[in-house]
Amino acid sequence: MMRRRIPLWAAAVAVTLALLAAIGTAGLVDHTLKGRRMDRAEVSEWYCGHEQRRCGGPSSKGIEDAWNQRERGYQIALGFVAAVGAAVTIAARARLSSRRLRG
Repeated sequence: MMRRRIPLWAAAVAVTLALLAAIGTAGLVDHTLKGRRMDRAEVSEWYCGHEQRRCGGPSSKGIEDAWNQRERGYQIALGFVAAVGAAVTIAARARLSSRRLRG
């Protein structure tokens, strides 16, 4: 039985898509958890401002600012992985085409 090798360009596409999915999923989970932390912080801030209790916890502004920094990181990572994956895919396809032309 003869085994068929997966072309480098196809492997590059598969790895790129898997990494993009992993980074995207991490970002979505992080955003969901941030929303829950924000909700709790906003409730505590309301109680602190109106009933002088539940004071001293994390601020909703701090939580949002930290998320904005992490979101930028996710976006940079997605762009980097997409660019490198595209470059490797294009290079592998060009190499395959040049081999076919040489015969």
